[in-house]
Amino acid sequence: MEEVKCCLLGFSSGLLEQALYPSSTTSAGRPTDSEASAEVHQRLYCQSLPFHPTEQVLLQRVLPLGRSYRVLQQAAQDVAVGRSEGLYPAAIGNGIGKILERYVEAVKTASTPSALSALPAAYATTFALLVKIVEAQQRAEVCLPLLDRFLLNREVPAVFRRLLGESVWLAILYTTAHYVAHGVVLHARPDYFISLITRNTSAAATSSLSTISQVKPSAGSSAQAVQPPGEEHTLYVDRLPRGVSVDLGLLILAAGKERRVLLRDADVQGGSDYLEQLALGSQDEAANAVFHSIFNVQLCQGGVLATEELTARVEAAKTLWSKALWMKVGDLPSLRAHLTALRNIFLCHRGDIWYAFVERVLPVLARAHAPRRLQSGTTPTGAAPPHENEEEEKHGLRRADAGRDGAGEGDDAGGHAQASTSLAAAARYAFLQRAAADAFLFALSVSNLRDVPSYETFTMRVSSSGVEQADAAFAKGSADEESPSTLASGTGGQGSGWRRGDRAASAEDVAKHLLYVVKSMYVQYIPPQGLPLIVSQKSMHYYQRLLSFHLSLRFALQALAVTRTLFSEALLTNTKPSADLRHAFTLFHLLHFLTSTIAYYMQVDVISVCTAKLEEQLSSPACASVEQAKRLHDQFIWNVSEASFLTDGSEALLHACESLNTCAVTLYTMCTRYRIPYWAVEGINETPIEVRAMLSALQMRVQQDVVAVFTGHLGLGGRQWERALWGRLDFNKFFSQHRTRPAVLAQLRSGSASASAVFQQPSTAIAAAGSRSSGAGRRASGVGRSTTPRNPRESLRRAGVE
Repeated sequence: MEEVKCCLLGFSSGLLEQALYPSSTTSAGRPTDSEASAEVHQRLYCQSLPFHPTEQVLLQRVLPLGRSYRVLQQAAQDVAVGRSEGLYPAAIGNGIGKILERYVEAVKTASTPSALSALPAAYATTFALLVKIVEAQQRAEVCLPLLDRFLLNREVPAVFRRLLGESVWLAILYTTAHYVAHGVVLHARPDYFISLITRNTSAAATSSLSTISQVKPSAGSSAQAVQPPGEEHTLYVDRLPRGVSVDLGLLILAAGKERRVLLRDADVQGGSDYLEQLALGSQDEAANAVFHSIFNVQLCQGGVLATEELTARVEAAKTLWSKALWMKVGDLPSLRAHLTALRNIFLCHRGDIWYAFVERVLPVLARAHAPRRLQSGTTPTGAAPPHENEEEEKHGLRRADAGRDGAGEGDDAGGHAQASTSLAAAARYAFLQRAAADAFLFALSVSNLRDVPSYETFTMRVSSSGVEQADAAFAKGSADEESPSTLASGTGGQGSGWRRGDRAASAEDVAKHLLYVVKSMYVQYIPPQGLPLIVSQKSMHYYQRLLSFHLSLRFALQALAVTRTLFSEALLTNTKPSADLRHAFTLFHLLHFLTSTIAYYMQVDVISVCTAKLEEQLSSPACASVEQAKRLHDQFIWNVSEASFLTDGSEALLHACESLNTCAVTLYTMCTRYRIPYWAVEGINETPIEVRAMLSALQMRVQQDVVAVFTGHLGLGGRQWERALWGRLDFNKFFSQHRTRPAVLAQLRSGSASASAVFQQPSTAIAAAGSRSSGAGRRASGVGRSTTPRNPRESLRRAGVE
């Protein structure tokens, strides 16, 4: 019995030495790396002993406990002396040590073979599962399922499950309590489900919530996913133990982050670190209360975690830190300044900034057209100077001649053309990026905001993928719409400043490409420390979408402003304006009215109203925590996005706004491509056929895609922002009166025909203008209704024409 007990407790035994070291006496050909082979070896060894068969069976059942005991004892000793690192190895080692204590007591008290035979029933399954856990304890994602199997296994005695469960849960609660109460993740805990990484930058070392305006952007920031300098808190879902849900993990993460931010602004004695003060005996009553509320053995009695109670305590701690944090930063001018900067940049609320930016960028985008995909054997010509295009054409001819000599040379030529195209695309992207960045800095300088700290972390960028998509769409549209009529767009001396590849593209394709490039622009923003607690990542996503929407609207307004000057030059001292000029000028007025009305509605009825409401809510006593401030800001972004047609259910209005921008930029492109003074005077020069076709197409496009959509959706809408926009658009009830009238599509008219208005006029003008309608128009409508304005000279007289 003594020899067996020594073997069970890991001591050496001369008689049963092979029971502890089976691999040392096995033959070279016997496999020993599997449980089956070890079992067979153990059985054969026990049968070779000079004992009774009953005793041999007893030894065969009992001796494996000795081997498992040695493995588990070694793991517990490694934890005791500090050779093991990690949360779970330490917790498992402590739990194993308590289980082994009970095992040693049971072995020592066993004095009869019957007592020894009862040990495997209590410890065999327990030790087998613990050995597997010890082997995988360095990998948390593998160890956690084994722990669950142990804690849920009914064959394991309840006392052992309780000992190991309490040990593991207490270790987790201890680490969690430190994170929530003090904002730190303890050292040597790489397998904890939350990691805290501190980026060593000078800005991170000096930044705090009270000095968030002093944070500088890091030099190596990425383009879109920019991380602020400082600390990075990460939740690993695969490391969450059973009983800790993802929602609870996120709650712990949020509480620890808020505590960490609050500590960076804490006033500690002597300017020392907060943790150093704790080590020296400094007391933080609130932190101590939070720590002891979470690190409490009552939360894991019986080896089972009280999840609901833990969630309530963590949420209470988070509320405490959130209120304390808001008391510190709620009234800081820097917070208000950063929120104002977000609105001024992403919502285009500062008109001087974006007017200067758009005024500087629009001519650049109008000149920098995308390269077209021409036929094989030629190269793109839209992005290269004329002399380079000539060289490319000569080189293409030589390549075509050389291609007849062999297929291999043709392949080389194709590769050269592809490389040239890629190089041209990269050069275009770099050019657009530089132009956008310089224009944004110029706009900030003009607005006296370039040196303001809250604006130093904004940078205008252009997405390379967005430019590639714009170029691809432009090339596809140009190839689809290329025809002999469009290729001859230089009729009458028009378009002399346009290259061959540009004339092949319609004005609408050029306008769409320009707006696609505008959509590829975005603002890179590095938020200061503390601001992400109020401005969520979802809010930043909507900020970028709102910027794209408002930027497109700004470019459309600027395009119409340039078009106005072109019309002024053509109408000045022009006593006989042509019918096509009247038509274009009427269309311009409608586009300008719609675009300016929407822009005014966005800035006054949406952004200004929502901003005033947000500032009032943030200043009210009801906002007492950072979490409440975050919810209020998220609600502000949602209200602005909903009123800007970016939410579900407003897709038609958003498409109508996009069509309106496209029509405005198309009119601008047409007026800059075909010089207006050439066809502005009646009877002097014939209007180019492209201008007439474009005016008719724009008239139908505005009527069908813009006016009809606004009238149908806003006229019957019941939401507050719908009524506000409809009140501005229909201030004189013009749209309401014509909403029920059937729309008659105007056909293409000759240059001598009168200009067409976009809307059908009241029936009182039928008799006066019925004779001016074309025969085809009368047959289509069934009546002699004209689309000519009641008083076409009234609008021209305002422009200086008598």
